[in-house]
Amino acid sequence: MPTLDEKLQVYYNKVSNLEHLQNHADYIQRSLSDKRKKLTVLKANLNKEERDVIELEKLSWQSLFHRVLGNKEQQLEKERQEYLMAFLQYERCEDEVAALDYEYQILESKLSQSFNAEEELKVLRKQKLKELDQLKSSTRLKVVELTENIKNHNLRVNELKHAKFQCAKVFKASDEVIEVLEKISWGIENEDKYDSRRMQKDVKSIRKLYSYASNGMERLHKELRDVSNRYDLHYDFILKTFNDFDSFFFDGLISDWIVQNKIDHSLNIMTTAKDRLLRLDLMLDQDIEKTYAYIEEEKMAQIKVLVEDTKDD
Repeated sequence: MPTLDEKLQVYYNKVSNLEHLQNHADYIQRSLSDKRKKLTVLKANLNKEERDVIELEKLSWQSLFHRVLGNKEQQLEKERQEYLMAFLQYERCEDEVAALDYEYQILESKLSQSFNAEEELKVLRKQKLKELDQLKSSTRLKVVELTENIKNHNLRVNELKHAKFQCAKVFKASDEVIEVLEKISWGIENEDKYDSRRMQKDVKSIRKLYSYASNGMERLHKELRDVSNRYDLHYDFILKTFNDFDSFFFDGLISDWIVQNKIDHSLNIMTTAKDRLLRLDLMLDQDIEKTYAYIEEEKMAQIKVLVEDTKDD
């Protein structure tokens, strides 16, 4: 049968998890708001680029000469490339919004099904206070301090495990992106470069997978910031790698999709990000192990205090 302290820790963790879920839901709401605003801007830009293409297509050579010096075909190709970029950016943002919206619905469901952990924790804490009242004042202060330390160490473990769980999700998403990238073998030198249906299928697949991975990376960034701000763990170099990778992956792969060496380069960047995730996961494991050791030290110190109190009697 679990002791009162063990029950307390269980409910401390439950309340901590509820707070974590609520913070996660709040974070997703803010992200959704920001991305929907971005979607509005991208939609306006997409409409503008579409108008530019249509307007240029309607121009005669003579009109083009009077309005803009240059080759019509070259300018039309430039406008079409700009329209394609605007279209891909818009669709990518749409995918990210859809993924976040789905995740938010899941979180709402979890929150609505949660037990009344906060009320149960209050009851258990009252029982603990009654138990402590039976001790001498000096012993009680030491026990309270050690109990608080144990609680905080356990909460730290909880935070680290959340970060580790999110790390695993991003790692899985990265694996899926790499799997698709490794299967792609078309570019300007390939005979099937004009297979538009295959190209569109590849683009759609990689875009959806990347949207999931990108949202996961943003979430991981937040998890690591929470850990870092609270426990002074320094993961800045990893965050920078993720940020640099995110920027390159979009610019290098999507904007110049048909160039095979760009795809290969993006694959290398993704593999590097995976290596960083593995190192991060190892660091989290080491921190969890260290924190468990601290908990055991505090428990032994607590037992020692109680034994000494008994001897004094």
